[in-house]
Amino acid sequence: VILNSYSTNDALVLDRDHSVDVSNDTEWQDAKRQLHQDFIRGALQSRPCDLDLPLVAYVDDYIGNQHDRIMGEQSNYYRTLEMVDWYHTMMISYADAVRRVVVANSQEQAFS
Repeated sequence: VILNSYSTNDALVLDRDHSVDVSNDTEWQDAKRQLHQDFIRGALQSRPCDLDLPLVAYVDDYIGNQHDRIMGEQSNYYRTLEMVDWYHTMMISYADAVRRVVVANSQEQAFS
């Protein structure tokens, strides 16, 4: 089993202009897509067992709004989902399960 986990600390990109909305930044989205594709391919080619491919899974624990750009911050989630679907791997997303509850009510305290 090879896990890739994405959390709040991963969302803090220090070397980018946070005033730019990444939901419309195709260069950033392409870079994220390439990053995920390289990880999945590398994991699948590692062949830690002689007979079977490893189980590659993503764990997404980041709901968002660290940068005040909800749609932009979901870009990483959607790029990950594209690659997980393309390579038929697995994704577990606590964030996706509770995102609508959290985003719809900025005063909620149960999940954020």
